[in-house]
Amino acid sequence: MHNQNSLLKGILKRLSVYLLVVFMVLPVFFVVSFEDGNITIKEVDNPIVAKADAATVTSNQTGTWVTNQLSYSYKVETSSSNTTGASGSVAASGTSATDNTLTVKATSANQYDTGGCNSTTVSAAATTTTVTVTNIASFPLQFKKLTASGATVSDNVKEGGTIGPDKSFTITVTSPANGTNNTTKTGTVTVTVEAQTNLTLTLLPSPYTEYTVKGTTVTQNGDQQTISAKLNDKITLPSLNAPEGYEFKGWLVDNSIRDAGELTVSSGHIIFPAIVSKGFDVTAQNFKVGSSTYTFWEDAVKAASISSDKKIVVNLADVTFPDNIFDNLLSSDGGSYVKPATGGGVEYIVPSGVTLLVP
Repeated sequence: MHNQNSLLKGILKRLSVYLLVVFMVLPVFFVVSFEDGNITIKEVDNPIVAKADAATVTSNQTGTWVTNQLSYSYKVETSSSNTTGASGSVAASGTSATDNTLTVKATSANQYDTGGCNSTTVSAAATTTTVTVTNIASFPLQFKKLTASGATVSDNVKEGGTIGPDKSFTITVTSPANGTNNTTKTGTVTVTVEAQTNLTLTLLPSPYTEYTVKGTTVTQNGDQQTISAKLNDKITLPSLNAPEGYEFKGWLVDNSIRDAGELTVSSGHIIFPAIVSKGFDVTAQNFKVGSSTYTFWEDAVKAASISSDKKIVVNLADVTFPDNIFDNLLSSDGGSYVKPATGGGVEYIVPSGVTLLVP
């Protein structure tokens, strides 16, 4: 009888080894134990982490923040494929332009067990609510007030700054992963916006003639003038007579040449009559300040005056400057006369503190 028990124990031992090899290749873990002729198989929990790919909980949700001025859309995403318990929401407290608050919430996804014979534990995940806010007005909006608490606002907007038509910025709130608990984070952003419909246009004086725009006259070699206009107003830029040896090429509006006629106001434009020596190429980029290029000397001087290195580089490779085109310009600023070594012997009047570089 003793020999039979020994034989049975030996068979059971070998069987337990075979079973262990089989169960090792299964996707769950087991403990196989042998004691007093009995085989015990126990399943052990196998914690796993949810896939790293982010999952979308909610998307394409829209609403109005400020009536006819700011609208929003938002989406809610988790940091992994786990979305259990995750949520997010956005709500505006009103639709007026004054002290209007947007409340943004995000609730994290909680850790959970899948259950069943092959139960596994799925890790918790962070949840982020991302709001895209868009200016739906046909004019720029200025943020007279912009404060945030518990929310991150993209750096392309700030208090005192403006946002143009069809331009957007983002607000985000993230709730971090927190084990088996769903944690909700709430952020708020409060704004007061003001429509920028009244714009100031600057009229620069010409050294060759006086001119009148919207009832304001700018005298020859006089002071610059400003006029007020609303967004999308239409103003007339007249044709001008040029002195002998010169020709009127149109108007320089924000460093772009345009013909005389109707101008639709879209910003606080800087306007200058393009009267140049006959044959002068008004499309050439003659002067460089930093990374920007300018056709006209006075534009380059104004840019250099407020730049960090206060330098103007003259591009002589592609253009030939006609004689006397810049004579008498900016004479009230003092400074010194500099003649390029090549390209036409034009005298540039350089304001004090600005350096002219001739390659």
